[in-house]
Amino acid sequence: MELYIRDGILYEGLISTTYREEQYFAPIGFIKNNNRVFIKVYKGGLLEEVVLNTSLFALNIVFKPDYYAAFSLKKELGDESVSRKTWIRGQQPLPILTDSLGYLVLVKENIVDDGEYYDVEFRIIDQGVNSDAYIEPYSRCYGSIIEILVYATKIKALRSRAQREVLSKFLEYIDFNKNTAYKTCSQEYKTLVDKILRWIREWLGEE
Repeated sequence: MELYIRDGILYEGLISTTYREEQYFAPIGFIKNNNRVFIKVYKGGLLEEVVLNTSLFALNIVFKPDYYAAFSLKKELGDESVSRKTWIRGQQPLPILTDSLGYLVLVKENIVDDGEYYDVEFRIIDQGVNSDAYIEPYSRCYGSIIEILVYATKIKALRSRAQREVLSKFLEYIDFNKNTAYKTCSQEYKTLVDKILRWIREWLGEE
């Protein structure tokens, strides 16, 4: 099995590194172009601090939305929601999820302040695949939950400074994907969606 990532497509993954002697993981959208990877890092969170002060990263390729939920909603879901087993690559401790389908090793090359966020460019220096990973068919359920998480975390991060019109647009996207999730997901994932919706209401002061 080979790791095949097309150029010009916005993918989702989990970026990881060792920061302040602890393993750090965060969901991130990324685009590959030749041997470069590009991400946007919004200001105000721990990811901004990590990216500004660290140069070596792994990009974990993960399919199931459980991992995106666990690492984007650490406080809400706690530490036991998914397996966090990792193995360490190289002399510079680079944590990689044991359950990932594969990974890229990235070195930070350039960072540009674009106002609300940073545009960050990485160079790919290595990659690998998990020969023990299982293959699961694509599901609209998984896609809808990841979309809900993308906009939920934006609301959580920007709720105190974003215009109400922007937050309302995020809520519209979430509502659309909620309907897809309710139609296509198992009860386990429907329950996760309900929890996320409740947390959003709490963040917005509606509960």
